Amino acid sequence: MKEKSVTFQSEEDAQKVAQQLPEARVQGSQVFYSDKRALELAISVAGINGYEQQSRGIPYPEHEFEYNGDCPRIHVRCLAAYNSGLLHGLWINAAQHVNDIQDDINWMLSWSPVAGSEVCEEWAIHDAEGFGTFSVREWESLETISNIAQAIAEHGEAFAAFIACEFPRMNEIEDWDEVLEKFQDAYLGYFDSEKDFALKSSEIDEMFDFAAFQKQFPFWANHVDWESVAVDLFCGEYYSVKASDKGYGVYVFRNCQS
Repeated sequence: MKEKSVTFQSEEDAQKVAQQLPEARVQGSQVFYSDKRALELAISVAGINGYEQQSRGIPYPEHEFEYNGDCPRIHVRCLAAYNSGLLHGLWINAAQHVNDIQDDINWMLSWSPVAGSEVCEEWAIHDAEGFGTFSVREWESLETISNIAQAIAEHGEAFAAFIACEFPRMNEIEDWDEVLEKFQDAYLGYFDSEKDFALKSSEIDEMFDFAAFQKQFPFWANHVDWESVAVDLFCGEYYSVKASDKGYGVYVFRNCQS
């Protein structure tokens, strides 16, 4: 059975109707359905009055929208609808090519509830998830979002932490391959704490040959003040960023400026 769609006055109305239709698919304020009688019953049960049968809109993007919860995403809204008091938007997978992100946005705009009476070209990012410590601005460049999101999907939220510290001015980044190379050179891993890094890092062990010291001087090795060692290490050569996505622990990096 061919899939059809209706657009409601708000995303909340669309969600209420979709709850009554197990097989329905929701995108913003739009509900896709295949059984008209089931839709009419769902609308009645949800107590919704205003909706519009869709006969316009550009085709759904060929790459298809898929989001499994493991990669960054952005919520983009139609400003024409927003300025008319309507909430129409779409959660978009940010870890894809910038052209695919733009295709998703264009598709969302084409189905805006005000598209029949207004030109729907302007949009804004009203929410974002999965970017760690990096804050996505309302007018962030899609190219920047795509590059960061794809890197986070590949390397985890440690990359977001690195970007926030090393490149606070996103618009000054010209070579993302160089940024990725710097990240791979600087990132030393996730640890429970800075002290944990001092104790368990193979780099620190090799630098000071603690294994040999422990073997030769076992008594003194057991009395090392690792808290103090960590303080000295993180005063210059290394720095850490709280792993907010994990709830505890730190991401440790070599200081690129040292």
